[in-house]
Amino acid sequence: MVAAIVTMLLKCRIPHSRVTLGLPFVPVALAALYSVLYISRIPWIELLAGGMTVVQCLLLAAGIESCIRCGTPAIF
Repeated sequence: MVAAIVTMLLKCRIPHSRVTLGLPFVPVALAALYSVLYISRIPWIELLAGGMTVVQCLLLAAGIESCIRCGTPAIF
């Protein structure tokens, strides 16, 4: 996961600038937050978002889609 974040950091820049686009990092941050809350067994998190598998799959798809929208070339 660290390698994917570093790759996104390097490739999600506006050309000829030091500005990094933050959109691909939103799903990654949400996935990490959800994982911590789920492991903490907070009762309302599963009612709000559903099971771990569903949420992680949707956030992975959202992360890949945001990379595509930002014009990031294939990160795999």
